[in-house]
Amino acid sequence: MKHIVLFVCILFFLSITSPPHAYSETLHIIKAPYPLPVKNVDDGYNQPKDIFQSCPEPSSVPPKTLEFYSVYNQTDPTRSTIDPVAEKIYKRATKNIATYEQRLINFSNSYIKSPAQNSAYATCALDWLYQAAKQGSYTDSVNRGGINIRQWGLATVASAYIQIKQDPFLDSRRKKVVEKWLRKLATQVIADYPYNSPLKSKNNNHLYWAAWAVTASSVAINDTDFFLWGIHQFKLATLQINPDGTLPLELARKGKALQYHLFSLTPLVMIAETAARNNINLYDFRQGYFHKLVTQSLKGLDDPSYFESVALAPQIKGSDVSSSQLTWIEPYNTRFPTPQAQQWIEKRAPTKLRRVGGNTSLLYNQ
Repeated sequence: MKHIVLFVCILFFLSITSPPHAYSETLHIIKAPYPLPVKNVDDGYNQPKDIFQSCPEPSSVPPKTLEFYSVYNQTDPTRSTIDPVAEKIYKRATKNIATYEQRLINFSNSYIKSPAQNSAYATCALDWLYQAAKQGSYTDSVNRGGINIRQWGLATVASAYIQIKQDPFLDSRRKKVVEKWLRKLATQVIADYPYNSPLKSKNNNHLYWAAWAVTASSVAINDTDFFLWGIHQFKLATLQINPDGTLPLELARKGKALQYHLFSLTPLVMIAETAARNNINLYDFRQGYFHKLVTQSLKGLDDPSYFESVALAPQIKGSDVSSSQLTWIEPYNTRFPTPQAQQWIEKRAPTKLRRVGGNTSLLYNQ
């Protein structure tokens, strides 16, 4: 009952909160959530021909129309039971999208880690982005599942572009096409999450991922309104945190509660890091409740019994958590080092997830 009451209070807060366009702050250059190397044009590996005679063409780019269906058993109101048949259908339907996004982010990561930031990788990443932008990938009609694919796709392509956009040898005309596409996508993602929506799926981890996608876009195309929209959603998420450091809407996922706390932390930490690098402290908003969320989640990795007691269902064990579920630990531990976080980095490094820029161990330890 207390979780329902809290949720109602959050919805009331939503109804009285001004939209982010009411802010008057003006940012000049919005910095990325991770340090980016500065390319010296006098260094070697300047020309794209250094690696590829020509960039490999993508076998396919993500489609315009996005209609996908949940992997969860639709008779389970907690959405915590996976339907094996639905999961197989979903993976088959999204395989080409996942392949495109992963190869794209690999090009951007290769650019970051290559000697003198080899422009060949940046050129290839831009070409792949341009091909998707020309087709208008992710921009047409969507169903509920397609909304998720769109925001995750935007988070990936914006993160890829952030890493390579400053390379001096990139085609400026192609960059303009890509940036126009990113702006359209971010605008659509915002529209997918109207203010005051009573739906849980518009206020839980789905919203956090949308907020990160738009925040990443703000960095990619230097848009202050997008940046402030992401900050606004972060604050609303922080207002949901219980005094014990749990998220009520993720506890409602029962047997998936701990996993969805970890899943929620990833976009929220990326937003907070972007803000921090732009001199805005979100970590201490609401007397630092966000740190409670991190602390409780780290405890859950070591011992899930508390989550089991409050969610009333068995939880995943830390030993079964993948590195992609812990990409938030690298940036958080860089700013707030703790023995608990460090031990999980050592267990799971390198942590990788294309939606936050790929190899976070690389991005935060250059």
